[in-house]
Amino acid sequence: MLGNSCGNCFVVFASGSGTATVYTPSGQNGLPGCGYDNNGNLFCDAYGTGGFALFELPRGSSTVSAVSVSGASGLTAASIQWDGTDLAFGSGAGPTLYQIALSGSTGSVVGSTSLSGAAAVWQFWITNNLGSKKHKGLRVIAPTISDSAGIVGYWNYPAGGTATQTITGPEAPDGAALSTKK
Repeated sequence: MLGNSCGNCFVVFASGSGTATVYTPSGQNGLPGCGYDNNGNLFCDAYGTGGFALFELPRGSSTVSAVSVSGASGLTAASIQWDGTDLAFGSGAGPTLYQIALSGSTGSVVGSTSLSGAAAVWQFWITNNLGSKKHKGLRVIAPTISDSAGIVGYWNYPAGGTATQTITGPEAPDGAALSTKK
């Protein structure tokens, strides 16, 4: 959870309740997105003092560390989510999602997904993200503006391209989340 009252920080509630622990990584000017991988490690991207920055809070640890990411020059932090293999993040207000492969305390931008017809994509959701990207039916659901109208689009992931389905009507959609509960 990103903390509003603590400045450039994020907070973690152990077991989802109780008193939160506040983390304020150094070398950043805001944390627009955080997401867990399938091992319970928390990653937060940030507006770093030198550009894009990535931080990790390993499962069971109380120490946040910086993750060096090659290939991220010129990219801007935004929403972030584990896609089953890599961290996926949107770069600022653009229509492209990028994938970061992780290895220890380093990462590398290894791919991108262009969402044709989208404009600003802030907070997206990747379906079926607990397994591999080879899983059939993997989609990204993203609220955006298309032709000056708000839409929520469904794109194949990681292929991208043209939306396979859209929901129209929202004036200025800003976020998407999907329940896996049946």
